Amino acid sequence: MGSNQKPLSLPKLTKKLEFQNLSKNGTRAYGGQIILANFKQNGFGHLRCGWTIPKYVGNAVVRNRIRRWCREFFRSHLNSGWNPPIDMNVIIRKREKDFYKKLEFSEFNRGLESLVKKVEKRLDDE
Repeated sequence: MGSNQKPLSLPKLTKKLEFQNLSKNGTRAYGGQIILANFKQNGFGHLRCGWTIPKYVGNAVVRNRIRRWCREFFRSHLNSGWNPPIDMNVIIRKREKDFYKKLEFSEFNRGLESLVKKVEKRLDDE
């Protein structure tokens, strides 16, 4: 990437109704034991992401770290050309106490990679 090129911004899901619609009408995919996602095709022609990171995951520092990791992962995928026309809500699943506090980025990244592969497979099947 050149010095004047700006990385693609990540369009986000922001409204409660968008999250509820995905939960009710979307398809569910699991990315290992820590992540799941609801997704469905949208009419915008590009990926829009949102994340649900409940308080049981940890304190604000831990939740914000996971949020940053999600943004970084999807932003890098957008920059590499992966941009399906879907809305996706990434949901962090409940695990034992302090699991997410000790979680490494590489392990989290593997879960997201697995999730993306499953989503792509389901989109190809439709």
